[in-house]
Amino acid sequence: MYIAISYDIACQWKINFLARMAVMPEAMHLDLGQVNLLYGLPVWHAAAHKRKCQVQNSLTYIPRVGRTDGEGIERTWSGFNPMAWVTKEMGSGARADAFEDKIDHHNFLKNINQGTTLPCKLILAIDEQDRQVAAFKDVDSTLKKSLRKKWQKKIDDWIKDPSKLNPYELEGGQEGGPSEAAICLSLTQEEAREAALGGGKLHGSSVTSFLTAGLHLEESQRRIRMELKGRVLLASNQSKRVTEMRRAFFVKLSKFWKLQEVYMPTAVREVEREEDLQDTELPPPKAEDVRLYLPSGLGTSEREEGCRKGLAARLWEGQCRDALIQHAATRAYTLIEWVGEHMDASATKYQRAREALIALQGRVACGHLKKLRAGDIQLDEEQEGDGGGLSSKEKTFSWIWTEGGGPGRDEEELHDSVRVEWSKAKAWKEQWEEEVELLREEMKCVLRFLRWHTMWWETRRATRREGVTPELLAGLQAYAARQGAIHREIAQGFKRVWDH
Repeated sequence: MYIAISYDIACQWKINFLARMAVMPEAMHLDLGQVNLLYGLPVWHAAAHKRKCQVQNSLTYIPRVGRTDGEGIERTWSGFNPMAWVTKEMGSGARADAFEDKIDHHNFLKNINQGTTLPCKLILAIDEQDRQVAAFKDVDSTLKKSLRKKWQKKIDDWIKDPSKLNPYELEGGQEGGPSEAAICLSLTQEEAREAALGGGKLHGSSVTSFLTAGLHLEESQRRIRMELKGRVLLASNQSKRVTEMRRAFFVKLSKFWKLQEVYMPTAVREVEREEDLQDTELPPPKAEDVRLYLPSGLGTSEREEGCRKGLAARLWEGQCRDALIQHAATRAYTLIEWVGEHMDASATKYQRAREALIALQGRVACGHLKKLRAGDIQLDEEQEGDGGGLSSKEKTFSWIWTEGGGPGRDEEELHDSVRVEWSKAKAWKEQWEEEVELLREEMKCVLRFLRWHTMWWETRRATRREGVTPELLAGLQAYAARQGAIHREIAQGFKRVWDH
């Protein structure tokens, strides 16, 4: 038998569980020869943990739990929180009674609504199961049998012994280079060291903050353009959202221009020159069309004025890394056809950052950051060549399938990245299969419980009681008969709904 325990600090709590159980009363001990314990982080709380901890303890990859997210107890607080205000002036006894009544009512509503809740969950789970199975088959069919067997063994070994290599992370923990946030932190630390040696910030802000603000404005422009494609939001909502985004952009732009006057006076002169040449009868440019005059858009001499050498390039390289990591996070969703605006936005961000980096450093220095083509953001399957054999020339795995798209990855590391995605896709498929199985079993358990409870009330009605007046006995029997009838009707109602 398996018992799954979800807790927001399960990764720490499980360490001393056995030692603490040993000092508990014997009646509370678990027979670990008959029970296997599984520990997992609730999905919302897992985000606060380190990446390695998430992968190791995520309920997403733990078998036998279906699509359980571990947050069920948290959801009740939305209904119970108002009780804190209502009961704050009550005495402790009255407050406890009020909470008990509220909890009983919550449980009662949850139980009587199982008749509609469970079949709805089952319909959704079956639909998602079919999608996941079909998507996994598409990917799995591209693998050789020997490779599939090898990868499956890694999963089986990890399930038996969690101290072994986690199949849902890359071997050796390779990274795709520093992210934009990591580079910003590094540059800020460098400026702090310079300030300690006597250097000072201009205008109360650092050059790193100035350039980072420019990159954020550029990102805002990309988001506005994505919204204008209108593939998700309705027209009315879209128009309102775009208006708000444009207004927020111009508020930030005015602050950015003030910093630009300090750090890039040549850019300010370019702005003034362009304004002089602009036709005054034309409307001002929209937020997404405003030219920001970032270092990559200036000439070499203008760029060097006010910008530390290599600083802008490092930030743009960080953007390239971030965009590729977003591709890595999104590529798994392509297995179930969830390709959407996030993928397009990541591709646009990468292309723009790469173009800026080439303008700053030249193509030779940026050779490790390849041009992103449409075919790179999807899984290209192996195709059969003549004679039914798999041709190595026809294997066109995208270079971004390596973690972070880093340079110099060899075939083995590329396969390791694909192995991780295959393992995750398999876990999702199996979890949805488990979810369907668990929901069907839960529906059976609900009916069995209701039938048992009906029999329990009928037994109570027939029980002989000594020392009870005939009037009280009649009342007790009537109450037991009523409760038995209620549970029988609920069970019959659930079955009628579930049979259709």
